[in-house]
Amino acid sequence: MDLPYTVLVCTWLLFPSSGAEHEGCTTPQYLEIGKEGLVNCSFHENFFGVFWYNSTDTVSNKPILKLINSAKSGEGYMSGEFDVQPNGSLIINNVSLVHSHVFTVAKFSSQSDDPVRFAVSIISSVSPVLRRPIINECWHERECYLQVHENFEVTCSVKKSRPAIAMQWVEHTFFGERNVSSKINFTQLGITFTSSAIATDLFEDSPELIHLVCKADAPPGMLQERQASILIELNTTNRFSFPPVAKYFTRGSRLTLPCSDDETVALVWKKSTFTDELYDTILYSLFDEKHFAEVYSQQYELGDSGSLVIRKVSIQDEGFYRCVYSNGITSGIRQYEMLVKVDPVLPYPVVEGCNKQQHCVLEVQQEGNLTCSVTGIRPQVQLEWKASDERTTQLVSFVKDKLTVNRNEDTFTVVLISQYRITSTLPTRFTLECTVAGSNTFLGTTKVDMIYVGDTEDTTEHQFPWLLVIFIPVVAGLLVCVIGGFMTYRARRKSKLNVSYTYSEEEEEMITKATPRNDLSDKKEIFLEEIASKYEELYKKVQPIPYIREKMYCVDEIFVEGGMKVLISNEIIREANESVEDYNERIKRHGDVWEKIESYRNIFTDERIKSTRRILEGAPGYGKSTLALQLAYDWCKGDGVDGSNTDILIFLRLRQLKGISSIFRAIKLLILPMESTLTEGDIERIITSSKSVMIILDGYDEYPEKDSNNGTEIMDIITGKKFRQFQVILTTRTSLLPKEYSPVTKRIKLTGFDEKTRDDYIRKAVVGDDVVTAEKVKRRLDDNPVLRDLCQVPLIFVLFAHMSHDIKNFQQIYSVTSSFSYMIACFHNHMRNKKDENKDEGRSFETKHDELDKVAFEGLLYQHIVWWKDDLCQKLGHNFYDHYVRLGILVEDKVLDISKDLGNFETEITPYKIEVRFFHKLFCEWYAAHYIWQNVEDIIANDCSDIQVANLGSKHNNVKPYLDPYEVQYLYRFACGLESGAAERIIKHLNRKKDTRVFAILCTLEQDFRNKDGLQTIKDLCSKDVIIREDNSLLLQRSIVQLLQIASSKKVISISRVRLIGCYRSVDLHAKSIHLQSRHSIPVLSTLKELWIEERKREMTEKEIKDLLNYSSKCTRLEKLWFYYCLLPQSIQDEHFSVLLSRKMKVMWDPLHTMEPRYLLNLENGRWEHRKTNVQMTDEDYEEVQYAQDWKRDSKH
Repeated sequence: MDLPYTVLVCTWLLFPSSGAEHEGCTTPQYLEIGKEGLVNCSFHENFFGVFWYNSTDTVSNKPILKLINSAKSGEGYMSGEFDVQPNGSLIINNVSLVHSHVFTVAKFSSQSDDPVRFAVSIISSVSPVLRRPIINECWHERECYLQVHENFEVTCSVKKSRPAIAMQWVEHTFFGERNVSSKINFTQLGITFTSSAIATDLFEDSPELIHLVCKADAPPGMLQERQASILIELNTTNRFSFPPVAKYFTRGSRLTLPCSDDETVALVWKKSTFTDELYDTILYSLFDEKHFAEVYSQQYELGDSGSLVIRKVSIQDEGFYRCVYSNGITSGIRQYEMLVKVDPVLPYPVVEGCNKQQHCVLEVQQEGNLTCSVTGIRPQVQLEWKASDERTTQLVSFVKDKLTVNRNEDTFTVVLISQYRITSTLPTRFTLECTVAGSNTFLGTTKVDMIYVGDTEDTTEHQFPWLLVIFIPVVAGLLVCVIGGFMTYRARRKSKLNVSYTYSEEEEEMITKATPRNDLSDKKEIFLEEIASKYEELYKKVQPIPYIREKMYCVDEIFVEGGMKVLISNEIIREANESVEDYNERIKRHGDVWEKIESYRNIFTDERIKSTRRILEGAPGYGKSTLALQLAYDWCKGDGVDGSNTDILIFLRLRQLKGISSIFRAIKLLILPMESTLTEGDIERIITSSKSVMIILDGYDEYPEKDSNNGTEIMDIITGKKFRQFQVILTTRTSLLPKEYSPVTKRIKLTGFDEKTRDDYIRKAVVGDDVVTAEKVKRRLDDNPVLRDLCQVPLIFVLFAHMSHDIKNFQQIYSVTSSFSYMIACFHNHMRNKKDENKDEGRSFETKHDELDKVAFEGLLYQHIVWWKDDLCQKLGHNFYDHYVRLGILVEDKVLDISKDLGNFETEITPYKIEVRFFHKLFCEWYAAHYIWQNVEDIIANDCSDIQVANLGSKHNNVKPYLDPYEVQYLYRFACGLESGAAERIIKHLNRKKDTRVFAILCTLEQDFRNKDGLQTIKDLCSKDVIIREDNSLLLQRSIVQLLQIASSKKVISISRVRLIGCYRSVDLHAKSIHLQSRHSIPVLSTLKELWIEERKREMTEKEIKDLLNYSSKCTRLEKLWFYYCLLPQSIQDEHFSVLLSRKMKVMWDPLHTMEPRYLLNLENGRWEHRKTNVQMTDEDYEEVQYAQDWKRDSKH
């Protein structure tokens, strides 16, 4: 034992001490098992030494660690088990259960001072995986709401911790907290404990709405949050017997429904439609120190004192609203019946013959019909005819009334046809009024001045037969006299009538206006009104989130412009000695070029797109239909985006045209209201006689007749055989263009959302002017690079933006599959939060959907993804079907039943059926992917390059079963992400064909690369050309870069060739990476063999080439660097030539894109040489290269 240590021990034993002021160690201290632990102590500065003991026995035990004048020693230190900080605090390098006891430390201020001893209890701890109390019924949330029945028990727990944690339930009231009867349990599993508290007898002395708080008394630092909250409502019906208070709100106005007073600690707002007895929860709030509020639909807001606010009331908001509130001691309820008013097209009834005037003059006979109507009104009203005064009541009587009510989506058209009889012909002028029955009306009254002109034919009709019977048998001569006398009488009577009333000039004008006209211009006016009304129904009912049925948007409220490009075709001439394969490859790369369009409004004005035929194409979810609907909105509002004052716009959704070959019939059946008096012939004359017509055909990829051998007018329009002079816009998936279309057609591609567009959408459609929330949503999306790239697809971005409050952990999203899985989970969670029905059944439907999987798969396979409701209910079961419709995953459409006679619309039976489809085709691919991975062995044939089907019957024999990866790429990707075994088979299948290898890359990124199969997949992909193109999506570019990084990091996977086509930007020397035109970067690839840079007519500087050579020198296995179709400096000098020379690397250049490099860089002198002759490039050669592709002329511009 050394002398200083002996002296210190003796001094300590002679002069023991229990502590010193302001010094010591906190006790107990909790240290995490399996991690480095610090036993924190505080000593005065400049102490002489510190001894640490592994027990309280400091006499018989040696110290495990000594710190004397900054020198460390001791068995514990030498073994590596312990260490010490300069301030004397003990470090346990790897905490274990054996360290859970009392340690002792002795501190010596100097060699001669008395020691100071401190005992510190160390407790070895284990933090739970979820570092907060978990309420079992809402494990994924910190606050939640439940509807329960009596005798319900709620459990709160902290799982797998050490030590066990004390748990407690309390009830939050306006007057403070009070304890709740609880059962406490501790369960040990290995070295950890599960601590739980079960709250019982919840409603014994409490109101029917209670706010419970679970508290966990855990060691410091073990839990991130120490409490969780749950709002529980007792589900009873006896308290809802009183009637609701009726409230009327005008569509578009602001709604505020009060709930409670200021003593509330919790409340729940619910809504029920008039047809549904079940109430859905729309929001709840906890008025504690956090003032937490959960709003299930963004159309609702929580106002002052718990009031419900809807900024802009829509028809879908109509229904019963209920607020349940509590102060923790008592609870209360308020109920409302909310009705929406819609002003009609005209603020007064319209009388037939009055040409929409509120006051007019009509000539009438003694008997006839009067027709009065009101259009576009809500709620439904009753019309009636009234006399203007008591005197008129004696003159006119109404014999029979016929009231007809037609519902046009959200509003009503009410028509009253009344048969009148004039009982007295004097006076000859009187006034009737058409008005709305009842006192609570918001409509004006239409007045009609009735002018009795007599019934000139009545006398003839009644007298002439009588005279004929009496006088003809007597004498023919007498008949002549009678007829002559009768004619004289008639003339006198007519003369008397003609002078009975003289019209004023004003009345003459009113009669002229009231005279009905039936010429083509009037019919055209009616036609325009009717189609505009239909389009308004469509563009005012855009639904971004399928499960939120209550909130509909006008398309203009949410539409933001994504990226767009137009295809410019260039003539490519085949060169001498060029093979057909090389020529076709060159056409594919450079014959067609996609150029950017600044705005959708330029579609009709940009000279590059001048044509009468345009195709709007894009990948699934890229907003083709939304843009088409925006064009319809612009036309209705007179925006004139085409700059030509389009006279008529026809908007048809092609999926609805099954069995309809005539476009005029389609317009009649699908656009015009059923009560329209216009015929197909009228429609044809109106359209063909119009000076400018635009036809929008939405969704060619869903057109049922696209593969039919029977010709349709739709196909004739697309090919230009019909209506060549009309403007035609066709929307479709890029992978499903028409086999034939007009040669003058211009193709426009939607390229998705960039960062600016996403920001615009968040502000416009999600959060409005709330800058703080907008930044929060953006940050949540941007924190995950995978999700950020996925959100280039507008549909996925819109769903995630609107659901940003529902998804708690965005970092767990790492692929398309995981993102969609999260979305589907949100749909089901939202349903569970809202529905007060059997939740166990809902959970079963969420996990067991085999029949739906098969239906979706067969639908994609046979290219028929709509079903009749009755057929689908029979396959899925009514409960399952209803559940998925309420979720919004399945959508019902009312469509014409072509099996019925559609020629007569006067029948009482409406020729409509319910057709069912998925909310979007991506959802169909999601469920079909489940069927694929479960049946992959039967679906993919080993000896066939196409997807085949076994044992699916022959009901679709007229359609070849095939799943084209270009059309259903997400189907393949989902299947690979759902099951690794299926991924191996599918990726192998896709790799067999050159044109589907790109999908193999996307599918590869859906699986786990830690296993052997995943690595083999990467190896197979990297053995061929890996190509990144300018027009690749951000997601595909990121996927390819990620694939290259994984391959390079494994060292043993060789990357054959990387080709950058039109996407190279620069080299970042500091980061040692290549930057692409997108935000992505390619790091140094240690296993890369060849790198191709292909830039169409780009002139690259000497610095750019030097940077690329610098990057190449870092890629230790790179053998060739190729430059294609770009202009390089005539000579290059670089310090990295020696490195490249030592590796015998080749730098080659093909400026004319002959697919064979013409020049080779001499790395000794930096000059270009002809590759075959090794002759140095001359000035004349360089000028030839410049002029060959118009380099000089381009540079002058």
